[in-house]
Amino acid sequence: MDPGDRDLLQELLSAHGPPGQDDAVREICRRELACAALVAEFPCRPVPGVCTAEQGG
Repeated sequence: MDPGDRDLLQELLSAHGPPGQDDAVREICRRELACAALVAEFPCRPVPGVCTAEQGG
């Protein structure tokens, strides 16, 4: 496993996120997806989770 991937996995595993309160985990995912330019937007839903939309077409 790449050291960067290991660090990200450790950060995700250590993030506080009890059921229904996963804001810390969501922010890590948003940061990583934005840095990788994998998604164009991050719409939010009323239920916990992260939804994404692919860039391009």
